[in-house]
Amino acid sequence: MRRELTLIVTCGILVLFLVNPQVVANPTNAMIVVRGLDGRIYLTYPGTGVWLSLQGGTPSPPSVCSRNGMVVVVVRGWDNRVYERDYVSGSWSGWSAIGSGRTSDQPACVIINAYGGGTELHVVVRGMDNGIYHNWRTFPSGSWSGWEDVHGKTVLPPVLTQGGDNGQLHLVVTGADYGVYHRFLYFAYGEYYQWDPWEHVGGNNCAGKTYSKPAAVMPFNFLHVVVRGTNNKIYHSAWSYVYDEWETCWISEGGTTYSSPALAMSVVGGARVDLFVRGADNGIYHKFCDSGCGPGPMSTGWDSATGATIASPNALFLDSTYGITVLGTNGRIYYNTLTPTYLHAGTWSGWSNLGGSSNFNAELGAG
Repeated sequence: MRRELTLIVTCGILVLFLVNPQVVANPTNAMIVVRGLDGRIYLTYPGTGVWLSLQGGTPSPPSVCSRNGMVVVVVRGWDNRVYERDYVSGSWSGWSAIGSGRTSDQPACVIINAYGGGTELHVVVRGMDNGIYHNWRTFPSGSWSGWEDVHGKTVLPPVLTQGGDNGQLHLVVTGADYGVYHRFLYFAYGEYYQWDPWEHVGGNNCAGKTYSKPAAVMPFNFLHVVVRGTNNKIYHSAWSYVYDEWETCWISEGGTTYSSPALAMSVVGGARVDLFVRGADNGIYHKFCDSGCGPGPMSTGWDSATGATIASPNALFLDSTYGITVLGTNGRIYYNTLTPTYLHAGTWSGWSNLGGSSNFNAELGAG
């Protein structure tokens, strides 16, 4: 069967239109998804120099979640409904609506290893009323559970992360009072999911605030949350799965940022957590902790990736390296990798211009 290809240059992006955008070899397992200046959704693989249309559009940044080679893109549509498109076994599905719910912001999604086996896709959104709503399904096949009111209010996009491989799902939000709140969903009594009550990150006697989206990851037994404080300083707190309590209040990591921080984790050094921020000078800075990365400040100072950005960085661990995207000061999307080594920051590959332009930084998935 013959396929017709159309090459178009739009908003500074070279776009290849095909019904199935998986048409070029992926030299890494990184997938980069971005909202173009025209509001459409595009995909590229580092090293290819080609942007592929995922069709559809969004007024907000897309969200990307991945696990075991499966990738999901979740977006807020122009009608404010929530839509998903999946990459499974080498091919893409079409766009489908996630129920009739609506959102006023970027959704959050995560694919988790479910309790008892299998995988699940979970999505949380900020509703049109600033309420917080959750939906999930068995992935890649399975029906949606329906939108559930998680209660509480948020003024920014929610943050989701899995807790280990025990079916836990951790939700972190910026409340209507700009406090930072956490609750988690766990598999109770071997038969159903149950939400733990809301609490302040750091404990209910430790009420920090932020004007930006928090960052959260959970390697093994500690949930790590990092925020930009209202004074633009960078703060870190950690929750223990073993003791079900916050081990630290907010601890300063030093440095200043005007954007949301980014956290990523790997298996290097047992359980490594890496923090990436946009500095006050628009530089890109990084620090990390190794060996289980328990409570307390990260064990290293800041190192620089050089380059400059006007937005929050994004990062994801890809087999043996971190992939990092930033929005350059010229509005272009740039990509770098950091290969970590135990007790050392690691080696940066250097920034490459991916050729696309956007008002938002790109999102990363592993496919």
